[in-house]
Amino acid sequence: SKNENLSENVRKVLAKKHRKKLKEERELYKATKAISTQNNAQRKINAQNQLSSSSFVKKMKDINKAFPHIRTKEDKNYMKENLMKIQEKVCLQKKVLEEKEEAKNKKPFKMKRFENVASKVAKNLQKAGECPLGVSKATQPKRVVTEGDEAEYEGEEAEYEGEEAEYEGEEVEYEGEEVENEEEEAEYEEEEAEYEEEEAEYEGEEAEYEEEEAEYEEEEVEYEEEEVEYEEEEAEYEEDAAEYEEEEAQHLGASRKCQNEKREDAAAETDPVNEPAKRESSIIGKLSKRGSELRSSDKEKRNNLHKNFGKLPTYMLKKKKDIVDETTDVPQGYRVLKHDERNYVLKELHSQLTEATEEYKRNKDKSKKIELGKKLKEIKESIELFSKPHVLVNENF
Repeated sequence: SKNENLSENVRKVLAKKHRKKLKEERELYKATKAISTQNNAQRKINAQNQLSSSSFVKKMKDINKAFPHIRTKEDKNYMKENLMKIQEKVCLQKKVLEEKEEAKNKKPFKMKRFENVASKVAKNLQKAGECPLGVSKATQPKRVVTEGDEAEYEGEEAEYEGEEAEYEGEEVEYEGEEVENEEEEAEYEEEEAEYEEEEAEYEGEEAEYEEEEAEYEEEEVEYEEEEVEYEEEEAEYEEDAAEYEEEEAQHLGASRKCQNEKREDAAAETDPVNEPAKRESSIIGKLSKRGSELRSSDKEKRNNLHKNFGKLPTYMLKKKKDIVDETTDVPQGYRVLKHDERNYVLKELHSQLTEATEEYKRNKDKSKKIELGKKLKEIKESIELFSKPHVLVNENF
C-alpha cells in the first residue's frame, strides 16, 4: 500500500511538471507569435518608407541630369571601387582566349622520314596512271621501284603504320585535353555568374544601409530643430518673466508712493496752523515727482521702441524659409529648388565628401589618389553650387 501511495505521488508530481512545461511552451509560442506579427508590421512600414524614399531618389537623379557636372554613385562614368576585380576578370578571359587560339593553331604531328612513302595500292594506281594521295606528280617519274627494294618498302610501311597509330593516340589525348579545357571554361563562367550575383546582393545591402543612414540623419536634424525651437520658446518665456517682474516692481513702487501720499495728506489735515502752506508744498512736490517719473518712463519707451521694430515672429520666419522668391528671373522649363530639397542634397554631398576623404587617406596608390582628388574637387564644386540660396532645376523635379 505504501509503495502504491508513493507511486501515485510520483505520478502526480510528474503530471504537475508536465503541465507546467506545457504551459511554459504555450506562453513561449504566444510570445514568439506576437513578436513575429510585430516584425511583419515593421517590415511593411519599412517597405513603405523605402518606396517613398526611392521616389525621392529618382527626383535626385533628375537634379543630376539638370547639372551634368555633378556625378552620382549610380552614374556609369563614376569611378567604381571594384575596378581591380574587373581587370582580373578581363585578364582571365584573355588567357582563356589565348589558350583556345593556341589549340586551334597547333599543327598535327608529321614525320618527314615517311612523307614520300607510298603503299602497294598507291604503287598499283601509279602504274595504272592515276595520281596517289601522298605523292606529288613531280616526284612520280623519279620513283623507280625494283623487286629488291619492295621488301624494304614493306618494312618501312609497317613502321609508318605504327607511328600513324601513335599519332592517332596523341590526337585522342589532345581531344580529351580540349574537352577538359571546355569544362574548366564552363566552371569559370559559373563562378563568374555566382560572383556577379553576390556583388549585386552586396550592392543592394549597401543601398539599404545608405537609406537607413539617411533616415537616421533626417531624424537627427528634426531632433536638432525641435531642440532649437524649445530653446527659442524658453528664451521667450524668460523675456516674458523678466517683463512681468519689471511690471510687478513698478506696480509695487506706485502703490507704495500712493500710500506715502495718503499719509502726508492725513498729517497735513491734522496740523491746523500750517495747513495751506503744507498742502501747497506737498502738491508741488507730488506733481514734480510725477513729471520726472513720466519723463523717465517715456524716454525708456522711446529707446526700446525701435528694438523690435520690423521683426517677424518665429513662426513666420520658419514659413519664410520654405517660401522662395518668385521675382527672380527663371528661364523656361526651370524652377528654383526648395529649401528642404536643397538641404537634403547638401547632406548627401557632405556624406560623399567624408567617404571620399577617408578613401583618399587610406589609399597609397598614386593613380587612385589622382582619381579620388578629382572626385573630391567635383564634390566641393557641387557643394558650393548647392550652398547658394537660388538653385535652378528642371520643372519635372
